[in-house]
Amino acid sequence: MAVVKHTFVGSLVILAVGTLFVFVGFYLHGTQTAYPDGTSATATVSSIDTATDDDGKPSYAAVYTFTTTDGAAVTFRDQMSSGNRPQVGSTAPVSYRAADPAGARVVRGWNFFALGTVGMGLLVALFGLRGILARLLRLVFLVGAWRTQRTTG
Repeated sequence: MAVVKHTFVGSLVILAVGTLFVFVGFYLHGTQTAYPDGTSATATVSSIDTATDDDGKPSYAAVYTFTTTDGAAVTFRDQMSSGNRPQVGSTAPVSYRAADPAGARVVRGWNFFALGTVGMGLLVALFGLRGILARLLRLVFLVGAWRTQRTTG
């Protein structure tokens, strides 16, 4: 059985990949939360868009309608689709910006995919960081031992 020896550069790459996953997870989370400068409303599923993948499996995306504080009716398609068919008439909290109400988004908070992406990214990043720290400590102790040996010998 071959022993795989990670290099310092390999640990840096692992740390970078893990960090990238953490950022992607937080980005995904950000697309599911209220706009910081937005207005909240309650939207109703008015229709459902259905698509079929290459295997013939359907996916569903809700089309929501809500009323802005100005009284304008706005309809938008949810950015997320799934194999679970939403029910027409069900409601969801949404957030929109007054300048662009059609860019509204459903407020879901943390979903398992975003949370899982952050969690896996943290694990991978910590593994890479452990490798970097192990190499740095080994280098410090080797230099210290070399200096001690030079001064005593």
